[in-house]
Amino acid sequence: MHLRAEELAPLVARAERIGNRLVAGLIFAAFILGIGELTAADRRHLQTWQNNLLATGVGALGAMGGYLAWTSRPGLRIRR
Repeated sequence: MHLRAEELAPLVARAERIGNRLVAGLIFAAFILGIGELTAADRRHLQTWQNNLLATGVGALGAMGGYLAWTSRPGLRIRR
């Protein structure tokens, strides 16, 4: 079996995209878990830094969701 580097380039590019989306999905899941724990916390002890952290987490969650939706489109070509 003989493979050329040109033949492997699309396969490597696809594997790289899948890996990037997998890592983004793991970060997305961590944000969901963190936001869930903050919202389930006792409201009497919820301090201002936790409110800021919650707002930042929700913003990051939206950005990450947008990234995953954008990169999951069929036929997307990444320019390098």
